Amino acid sequence: MIFPFFTKAQIVQVVDSITNKPVENAVFYCNDKNSISDKNGFLNTAKFDSQDVIIITHVAYNDKKILKKNITKLIKLSAKTNFLKEINFNEKTNIYTSFEGAQTIIPIDYINSTSPSISEILKAQSSVSIQESQPGGGSPNFRGLEANRLLITIDGVSLNNTIYRSGHTQSSSSINPFFLKTINLVTGPSSVVYGDGAMGNALIFNTTGPVKENISRHHFNQNYESSSNTNILNYKANYHFKNLYFFTGFSIKKAGDLSMGNNRMHGYEQWGKEINITEKNEQLKTNYWRTDFIHKTMVPLENKKSLLFNTQFSTSSIIHRFDKLNDVSESINKYSQWFYGPQKRFLQSVSFFNNGNYIFHDKLTVLLAFQKLTESRHVQKTSSNAITNRIEDLMIFDANLNLTKTFDLLEINYGLGGKQQLVESTAYNQSSTNYYYASTRYPNGGSVAKDLFLYSQISFFVNKRTKMFLGSRYNYNVLEANFKPNESFSFPFNKILNKNNSLINSILVNYTLSKNLSFNSCFYTGFRNPNVDDVGKIFSKGNGYVVVPNVTLSPERSKNIEFGLNAKIAKFIKFNIQLFATNISDAISREEASLNNDTLFFYDGDSLRIQMNKNIESAYIRGFNINFITEFSKNLILNSSANYLIGYDKDKNPLAHIPPLITNLNLKYLGEKNIYEFYVLHNARKKFEDYDEAGVDNIEEATSEGNPSWFTINTIYTRKIDDSLSFSLGVKNILDTHYKLFGSGLSSSGRNFTVSLHTYF
Repeated sequence: MIFPFFTKAQIVQVVDSITNKPVENAVFYCNDKNSISDKNGFLNTAKFDSQDVIIITHVAYNDKKILKKNITKLIKLSAKTNFLKEINFNEKTNIYTSFEGAQTIIPIDYINSTSPSISEILKAQSSVSIQESQPGGGSPNFRGLEANRLLITIDGVSLNNTIYRSGHTQSSSSINPFFLKTINLVTGPSSVVYGDGAMGNALIFNTTGPVKENISRHHFNQNYESSSNTNILNYKANYHFKNLYFFTGFSIKKAGDLSMGNNRMHGYEQWGKEINITEKNEQLKTNYWRTDFIHKTMVPLENKKSLLFNTQFSTSSIIHRFDKLNDVSESINKYSQWFYGPQKRFLQSVSFFNNGNYIFHDKLTVLLAFQKLTESRHVQKTSSNAITNRIEDLMIFDANLNLTKTFDLLEINYGLGGKQQLVESTAYNQSSTNYYYASTRYPNGGSVAKDLFLYSQISFFVNKRTKMFLGSRYNYNVLEANFKPNESFSFPFNKILNKNNSLINSILVNYTLSKNLSFNSCFYTGFRNPNVDDVGKIFSKGNGYVVVPNVTLSPERSKNIEFGLNAKIAKFIKFNIQLFATNISDAISREEASLNNDTLFFYDGDSLRIQMNKNIESAYIRGFNINFITEFSKNLILNSSANYLIGYDKDKNPLAHIPPLITNLNLKYLGEKNIYEFYVLHNARKKFEDYDEAGVDNIEEATSEGNPSWFTINTIYTRKIDDSLSFSLGVKNILDTHYKLFGSGLSSSGRNFTVSLHTYF
């Protein structure tokens, strides 16, 4: 009776000092004795003697020494702030996603306190740039690839869909950062793993899930931001009932009108002060609200099997398109209304996990997912007494099977799957008393896109210093778009049937010269199938052109090459350098065109020049990324990074989506109860002549010389009051600098005081 009691008394739990979350794989050791914490943070210290000095280590946390007899039931570790650079396997599919030095894992728990949106997180913590047309959105740009050329997934399910456009997309704004566990910025051979849309890299979002432990954990968080009078209330909890484990979260956000900066160091006194929609520094009609909900249920089964049910829902108020409402024609507002309807996203997925030593796999994952998305655009010209409403409804079905088999020196990952996407596009004009016909944005007879794929990857050690990864993927795609007769225009076809297949490959080599120096290099191909937005869209940006369907589009294809160096100098300086190049063949680009030998098309009451999406000959992107981490001590750490890109099409014209030089600097002090952070964000100038000719980068929203350079100085203080309560105070853009993010129609926030309160129990 005494022995089991004594053993249980020596069970301790390792947790994060800020969030109190369990820390898995923390190593306790003293001489030849060691013990490792499980996924719930628990381990047994019975093997250690009372006078042993135990060293506690973990790759993401600072080392800690403690005398065995002084150990309590709860051990708290303080996290390192440097980004993890390591081989990473996707949690849901157990498949290889990146390689050492080419992936940044952002530790969400340490940036949520004053980062109320995905855009804020990516802008402040990575080399990803953001485009904003309204504060309720944010289009990420990673290494010059944006919108439908940049794959975004949430919990293993792709957000990219068949109406993702080539301009700027705001879909990532439907992901709530408070629910996230990690954001993975994946480079390397991502297309082999993720497929359509991963031309060179991908953004992988993973939400928090149920914890298999018989205790409940609750987390309340409330944020306030002064520059937009924003209030955010967040809640999430882990709890259980018998052998079922749950995770639930909800969030409510209400934002007022956004105030821009007042310090115009760029010298353009009126830039951004749109007379028709600003009052002093306040940008009108930038207010909005949104709500988010998530629930997961984990069902353990026998023999290392389990089921995970994942439900997500998000919706918003209407979101005004600020960069349209500031348009003026002949000294009067061009639009009296231009707004997006509520952005709704529903996701339901079921995952089956089977871990065990079988003939064909050690790990098996089956993922079945359903998404229902609704988005709409509502436009009324000042000269019209009617508003035009265009609504898009999507239903998306995913089915994936992924397997992993490990041998002594070899690991094989392989799988297959399919996707079906249904698009219904409707439209109508509405006056005060009547409803009548309007043209749809996408084919009015409905559209369907189907994908089937197979992939495989193998990894093995060539020798003790060199590891190689080889992969291939085959994809077959069919897109059908149907056009019904309508009152506004006619095409010389009533149906588009587009069939494509793609075979892509990758090879990657990691070479470790010493524990302080390693190299990596890889070559990989990627692809993006033309979707309904490319093939069948009919719309006008209001610039004198109208985009009409093209029945002959083929997939965009990319060839990518990367070289990387990871090094550690002395004991406190680490740096990573990545050189990369992307060549895009058959790039889809908006070009002038004709239809039935006519270069003009009558659309929404105007006679406009015709443009089509066409496969141009080629385009290329070149660049580098540098990261430095200087650890002055275990508590004081300096991070700095720089990201530079160039991009041109086949005629040496500037390519769209190429941001200017981006540099970041972050100095952080980590104490046991206090965290001090000081960081600087900087963007270089984007010259007028470096903008794309098609107008994708919104040159009309820049100055006569382009987008001026800018920098902001920011600071955050976090105080842990006790184990259940902490708060953060911050000042962003301390100098109240006026600036616009590259490609944006909205001026960014001016001086912004932030307050955040966290409660754990």
